Amino acid sequence: MSSTKTRPPAVCDNSSEIFSGATPAGPGPRPEVPRSGPAEPITELRGSLFAFAYRLTGHAADSEDLVQEVLANWFAANHDHVADPRRYLLRAVKNGCLTLLAHRPRRATGTELPEPLVHPRYALDAGLDVSFGLWLTLATLSPLERAVLLLKESFAYEYEELAELLDIRTDYCRQLYHRGQQRLRARQPRFQPSAREQQRLLTAFRRAVTVGDLSQLVQLLRHDVTIYADGGPRPAARRPIYGPQACGRYLLGLYQKFAPGLRAEVALINNSLGLLLFEPASTVADTVVLLEHSSAGVAALYIVRDATRIHL
Repeated sequence: MSSTKTRPPAVCDNSSEIFSGATPAGPGPRPEVPRSGPAEPITELRGSLFAFAYRLTGHAADSEDLVQEVLANWFAANHDHVADPRRYLLRAVKNGCLTLLAHRPRRATGTELPEPLVHPRYALDAGLDVSFGLWLTLATLSPLERAVLLLKESFAYEYEELAELLDIRTDYCRQLYHRGQQRLRARQPRFQPSAREQQRLLTAFRRAVTVGDLSQLVQLLRHDVTIYADGGPRPAARRPIYGPQACGRYLLGLYQKFAPGLRAEVALINNSLGLLLFEPASTVADTVVLLEHSSAGVAALYIVRDATRIHL
């Protein structure tokens, strides 16, 4: 039985660690814009524009399309008069993201998780934090607060530059940034184990679930572990589930209900090892399972059960 109380994500990132790492490589194969001559520096911004849009909206496919459209519009016109192309493109992407968020219907029940970034379609720099835990923290901010925080931390803009880019007052911009920082600092710092440790824990997790060993599964979970499940149009946990016993029973119940013929593959998802689940004889991933690690065990699990939002 899941609890109905409201709690913040079990693991998230403080503001000093959120935006570490180099610019991501960006999404996989897409129609290419020109890559020679003066166009080359612009196309090199594709990855950072995509990362900004994704962390602002949580939508991979929409962010991909939006960045492609912004770059196509750039090359379709003469922009020799633009003194700062990066700022110009960020403004265009920001406007598109805020429009997208304004028209997105609100979820009536359940947790809304971001679309998973499955490698190799989305090849990101290993140091870039695109974790689900970060998204749930950012999602507690307004879209404008999120934009201010992302632009300030990722691109080191001064408040005056940010205010101009976002069409707001400088003092209001500073207020939004500090509000976002306070929210992030209240979260626990990110723990990123080695790939070998991730693989070890993921293997032990799969073994405990498949054999139905609740006690073994509970031992892998932290005392304040939380499950966030996003089923999209399909049934899923209406609220986060808290505690190792409740989470263990929920996971075993899911496995017993959906396991027959299910195929699981380990994949790099949002820069962490996770599981892709496939229906029998299907090449379309049906579910993504991501584990959020801590030094004391699994701190959170994120389950996306919506094939329309899993892009391979």
